[in-house]
Amino acid sequence: MGLFHVYVQSAPHGYTLTVAFASHQVADEWWRAMSTHPEMSGLIKRVSPQLYVWNAKTAYQNKSLYDPLKDGVSQFSDKMVYLWQTNNAQNVWRGTLGIISVQDITNQTSGNSFFIRSKVEPYEYWYCPTTTGSITESTKIYTSREERTRFRVHIADEQMVPGTIMIGTDEIIVSPAFAPTLRVSIENGVARLGPAAASSESEHPKLELSHVRTGFTSGARRRVMDEENDLVIVARELVEALDGNGEGWELV
Repeated sequence: MGLFHVYVQSAPHGYTLTVAFASHQVADEWWRAMSTHPEMSGLIKRVSPQLYVWNAKTAYQNKSLYDPLKDGVSQFSDKMVYLWQTNNAQNVWRGTLGIISVQDITNQTSGNSFFIRSKVEPYEYWYCPTTTGSITESTKIYTSREERTRFRVHIADEQMVPGTIMIGTDEIIVSPAFAPTLRVSIENGVARLGPAAASSESEHPKLELSHVRTGFTSGARRRVMDEENDLVIVARELVEALDGNGEGWELV
């Protein structure tokens, strides 16, 4: 994926700038750092994945004009570049206002439900077959072009504020949206559903979001019975990528 662009707008100072990140994942990581920073968190608001509002109003506030190079999260300095877009309060132009392309990015909000789709084959989705309208422990996870299952994904750390934007290093729990007592786990290299109870932590360690994105691949195609709809579905087992370099998946 190419660069991911966002606007940072400051109404009090009459300027807008564009920030180009190495990827939208890096943009989310930057936002996590900003939103948890002891000083910056109160000065910036996320409106959408591509629009942020800077709220510092006076020169007496820390860094009243936003500057990515001095924002207190310097670990991103080699993963982002910025361009002034409009004039400041002194009517000094610093570049023409450009229109950034709209990039179809799903807000990776903890607690929301998502379909999980292959980046390589975008018609391939994670799928859990049901039996008599329900689903049980040890049910395998498949990938299918015919059916799909919606999963609820949330950060495992209960101290995280609801609505937090998830990043790759977060430990997460992935459950079928209609079966919150179960969660995706790995058993003998195969993805299947296990209990979500805390007592099972040692047997079913939590996944990191980065593992969901890159740690799985699809096995050989096979026929799977969908008893709820009385259908035979062509699907593939979802298996763990042994080298940790799966085919790539995204939450949509």
